[in-house]
Amino acid sequence: MKVLLLFQHLRYENERGGQRSREIAEFLATQDAEVIALIPNVDPLTGKKAIPDLLLPWRYFRDASGYREYRFYVPATARKGLPGRLLYSAFCFFNVLLFLLVHGRKLDVIITTTHPLLMAIAALPIKWLSATKLVIEVRDIPLDVAIERKIVSQNGILSKCYRFFEGMLFKNADHVISYSQQMLELLSQRYRVSSSSIIPIGTGEIDFVVDKASLVNREVKICFFGTLGKVLSLSSMFDLAVILKNKGLAVRLDIYGDGESRQALLDESCSLGLDVKFNGVVPKNMVVERCSEYDFAIYPVDGGEAISASLGNKFFDYVTARTPIVVIGKNSEAGRIVKEVNVGLVNEDLTRLADDIINVVDMAIDSKQSTSSFFKFENAITMYSKEGLYKQFYRVVQSLVA
Repeated sequence: MKVLLLFQHLRYENERGGQRSREIAEFLATQDAEVIALIPNVDPLTGKKAIPDLLLPWRYFRDASGYREYRFYVPATARKGLPGRLLYSAFCFFNVLLFLLVHGRKLDVIITTTHPLLMAIAALPIKWLSATKLVIEVRDIPLDVAIERKIVSQNGILSKCYRFFEGMLFKNADHVISYSQQMLELLSQRYRVSSSSIIPIGTGEIDFVVDKASLVNREVKICFFGTLGKVLSLSSMFDLAVILKNKGLAVRLDIYGDGESRQALLDESCSLGLDVKFNGVVPKNMVVERCSEYDFAIYPVDGGEAISASLGNKFFDYVTARTPIVVIGKNSEAGRIVKEVNVGLVNEDLTRLADDIINVVDMAIDSKQSTSSFFKFENAITMYSKEGLYKQFYRVVQSLVA
């Protein structure tokens, strides 16, 4: 079985950001699939170029862990406003289309993501001209989030064009894989999704011993890991910290990450007189160990349906670290799982959420235990094990060519 992975990024263990693309490539390669990864040369998160001087439409990059990796040229404009994003998407479309016209007819399966959309659309001609199967992985729903955050208009020409091409993509997909149940439900309301699975990011293995410290006083350490952008309601973290402080809890909030909202958040935390430390970014392979040092981890998803449907890397990093998750918001996928498997606290009312945190803190002090002692992390880690989820991923792909 010959598989092409058409992803927006592919990162290595010592780099920051999600590792799903590489992990899928490595796992499929262990299952006797011939795997080719075709990836933009510029990482949209970090701006790092895999091949510094790449000017050709694409170039072979390396053999790694059983799969072949190619990089194709894109300008470093993926996060530079609407014109920059459109330019980036155009290069994705034309260079991927050219690659597929040369190599695509020998493929059994193409696995791609919905973002950037034009990169995925470039796979459709090969789908139409050959027996190649098309699998769409939904990692996020960027247009819906942009509409909820009032970045674009729901009825604007850009949104209508995006919906048209997105609908075309789902109509031609042989299978759709979604990160979360709520994302799949939202898409199914809008488009025809004939065959689908829910395969989240999942929890990974760790190479260190999680040794949670017992609480001895009402001083708690809270962390947040992630991009400091406009998608999540990050100010809600500070609002919660203020309430906890007013209720007699000494709170230290450590933020790991970077982004366009960093300076505004720094100014806000200073104006509120909070003990907040901005630690910058850390490599992905250090996140879980660093997170395990904290009493709670914040996951703010206050927003509309699209934002509430998200289920990112940090959620499963928090679970793997055995750090109780504090979900801010209502009716979210993260909140549903936290309640279902008992790995944290959920509430849209910050005062009630603060009371719940204080209750856990007091129980931990009285029993001389850590905050994680009152939650069931091991069950969650087993349920969402990456090994099991990637086996499910492989079975989906294999069934399409059987």
